[in-house]
Amino acid sequence: MKKIVFLFVSLALAVSSAACTSSSTTTYETIYTSSAPETDTVSEDDYEDSLDGLVEYLMALGYIPESSEATEMLSSVIGAEVGVRYVYYVNSSSVVLELYEYDTDNLNEEAVRILNEVKADGEFALFETSDSDEDQIFEAVLSNSEKYLMIYTDSSTNEDNVTRVEDIQNALKTFKD
Repeated sequence: MKKIVFLFVSLALAVSSAACTSSSTTTYETIYTSSAPETDTVSEDDYEDSLDGLVEYLMALGYIPESSEATEMLSSVIGAEVGVRYVYYVNSSSVVLELYEYDTDNLNEEAVRILNEVKADGEFALFETSDSDEDQIFEAVLSNSEKYLMIYTDSSTNEDNVTRVEDIQNALKTFKD
């Protein structure tokens, strides 16, 4: 039964991912780190404590291009209330940014498991099975309030990109804590 559920959820994620990225007419904006705005002019107090507020805050900081389109994610798979994905380039390196919001007063069993794994290890298994070869492991960062989770993928080892990852992680961690 677990394998059937696993296959069904995998198929649903594959279909939603394919739908998110299959458009050949989509162009992704490139951010160059030297053009990012000064962070001391942006205050998180100007944004509401919601996923939309977090996105607006990260856009104001220059971490998400304002012209980027959000793709709604199947957030219930990880026990989140809502989630979005952005795809863009930073210094010619492809970046995938996923943000999720949790209702910390009403966490289901899957949400508790994932949040605990991220707190302990900085990663979580998407499908926890007895056969760890079937698990998909995702590195993630949790906000200090434990309300927001971020998956940020950038394979570049460029110093500017690495610094940018640290900066966006810090912005997420301290948002509305």
